[in-house]
Amino acid sequence: MADDDLQSTLQRLDAAVASLGTRLAAVETSLALVQDVTRFTPLQQLLAAGELEAADRETSRLLPELLGRSAGEVEPEDLERFPLPPLRIIDQLWSQASGGRFGFAAQARLYRDLGGSVESLIALDEDLFARFRERVGWPAGRAFSLLEDPSPPAADAPDGHLPLRCWYTAYGLKAANLLMARLIEGGL
Repeated sequence: MADDDLQSTLQRLDAAVASLGTRLAAVETSLALVQDVTRFTPLQQLLAAGELEAADRETSRLLPELLGRSAGEVEPEDLERFPLPPLRIIDQLWSQASGGRFGFAAQARLYRDLGGSVESLIALDEDLFARFRERVGWPAGRAFSLLEDPSPPAADAPDGHLPLRCWYTAYGLKAANLLMARLIEGGL
């Protein structure tokens, strides 16, 4: 009986540790938001007001700023090392405002649901990314660059559609793949 009691106690402790880990991650995200309220407040307000196009533009403006660069200065390597806390904050704002329909975590989940992985991103699997783009309702095409003008978002857009503009860079699919890989590796 002592082994059964010990096993039961270990299972309860494992569950408690897992629960604490989840709660700690939520607290860390909240603290990060508190530390930088002014930076994320405009996005939060736009999302709360349902101004999705403006929120999409704000997200696109925020990402380079978070790297300490202008939009034209962001290199693919910057995306590989993008700090996860601000990505999580942006994701949380989008997710909360949309009931989980939009945000980076929704996009990463949908990509993985299609069979995507970090390996497929490294391989620059254009067909898989094209299927992902179709799934989330992003414009078709191979360039995926700043030269393309994504259509304005709509509240009835497919799950994972937003944010959109932050995916469009001068580096095209390579940068998009690196950003998606960072999201997947970061557990989003």
